[in-house]
Amino acid sequence: DDSDRNKLFLTKCKNWGITCLNNYPLFAKFQNSTDKQIKDQAFDKFIASIKKKDVPYIFWSSYAWALWVMANLDSAEAFIDLPYAKRIIEKINEVDGDFYNGAPHLFLGVYYAAYPENLGGDLNRAKAEFDYALNLAGDKLLTSKLLYANTYVKEWVFLGIINEDSQKEINNKKYYRLEQKNKFSVGDTVEITKPCGE
Repeated sequence: DDSDRNKLFLTKCKNWGITCLNNYPLFAKFQNSTDKQIKDQAFDKFIASIKKKDVPYIFWSSYAWALWVMANLDSAEAFIDLPYAKRIIEKINEVDGDFYNGAPHLFLGVYYAAYPENLGGDLNRAKAEFDYALNLAGDKLLTSKLLYANTYVKEWVFLGIINEDSQKEINNKKYYRLEQKNKFSVGDTVEITKPCGE
């Protein structure tokens, strides 16, 4: 089952992310404490300590954690973790929002678009975050467009990936095989976008 496999993969990502974040003593204190007051104080100090030089390490680690949270909100553990993971991304956005073509803005755009208002969702904020990330990335980061399409814009979705190795030439025309991920019909408009770095 793809859903179970996806959750297993994201659990591994989360464990990797937490392991990396535990290299920061204040986060490790937050993670290992059972006293809520001590836990929250350690987390507040960890957030305050994040500097621009930390962003590449903390962003990807917390992003891995946040992906697991967003995919497992039916569990109490993930629901409790949600505000912590989101707060780290918000701090990174404050310190260096342009990191990796605006990836912190992109994550917040997904968050605000994916959740209802009672869980912090806000379509206006989602649009603002996506617009910033898309303008910053331009054509350099395909992921920005895919996430925008699949979480905010509902009129079009990611269809699949074109396999360059499948190229065939028939009657002087080039044909490629599409590894299809979503359905489309005759008459639909298909946009082909180059992936990041190509």
